[in-house]
Amino acid sequence: MCRLVGFRINDYSLLRVFSTILASISRYDPLLPTTSPGGHDDGWGMAVHDRGSNNVLFYKTSEPFYANTLFYESIVKNLKCTCKGVIHIRKASPGEPLGLVYAHPFVAEVKGFIALAHNGGVDKNALADLLGLNTSIVEEFSDTYLYFQLFLRKLSNKSIVDAITNTIRELLELNAVRTSINSIILYVDQEGRSRVYVIEDWYHFDGSKREYYRIGYTIKDDNIVAASSTVYYRLLDLGFKEYRPKPIYEFEVKEHRVKIIEL
Repeated sequence: MCRLVGFRINDYSLLRVFSTILASISRYDPLLPTTSPGGHDDGWGMAVHDRGSNNVLFYKTSEPFYANTLFYESIVKNLKCTCKGVIHIRKASPGEPLGLVYAHPFVAEVKGFIALAHNGGVDKNALADLLGLNTSIVEEFSDTYLYFQLFLRKLSNKSIVDAITNTIRELLELNAVRTSINSIILYVDQEGRSRVYVIEDWYHFDGSKREYYRIGYTIKDDNIVAASSTVYYRLLDLGFKEYRPKPIYEFEVKEHRVKIIEL
């Protein structure tokens, strides 16, 4: 259970707006299901493509965001922007490994730079079978790490969008998604062009779970932010306007309705 933020912004100062919001939510999130009260304090990370300098900023830590706000603000102020990227704050599911290695986003160099952050749960035994791994060792890895490895395998011989849809379809058809496959991916291709893909998978929930897993979109002066519900509502309170992007791809598998949005 985590909080996701994806963005396409023209002014780095908007990244400073996230600081207070994420610090608060890392301490306490009122939308967390009552079975898991508290905050998202099991680490955080970010990956940003600074198109002004054509550099990628990547950082993650096992420390809670609220302990790193000054550091966060010190690094984002050096961005020139326009920027595209993803930020993630983590609340690990029971039994999932903790630490720097398993903070999000996960990154790799495959046809460019890839960063993936996820909010949800995937069956690790099913992922191990798909990856050809011994199921006796899967508890050493997080579900998102294994999901990312499967995605990278697809990406090696498919386009980015085909790799996303193929990975998610396969997991859903195998009933391997325990909760949600909500994800945000930053992709910077080998020519330096960047895209942010938002993968929505929350429409099958009801009640408080639907509210928690919801992803909303806001816009302010041509700056677009996709965010998990708690962040989304805080942005609306700060004067951001609701934004309704058109999906580039949409499909249903069993009870899951998945939308893919490009920022």
